[in-house]
Amino acid sequence: MAEAEERRESEIEILRNKAKQEIEKVDETNYIVKMTVNNMKLDINNKMSETQERRNQIMEENKRKHHDRHMKEEAAEKRRQDLIKE
Repeated sequence: MAEAEERRESEIEILRNKAKQEIEKVDETNYIVKMTVNNMKLDINNKMSETQERRNQIMEENKRKHHDRHMKEEAAEKRRQDLIKE
């Protein structure tokens, strides 16, 4: 009887250990998934920042080009007016 009880306790302990190991595996997997998601979020935020920066540079370049075009048009108009006055 005592042997059967010891064997039963031993089997229960083995099952507890297996259950603990499985819980640890699940926790590790959850941790890995969480870290992966966080890394993906960081990557996306970095890409968004880079894209926004490129967009701002393009917009500034377009403003500068527009201003330059406008200045050239004004200079050409002034030259035309000066030619008309002569």
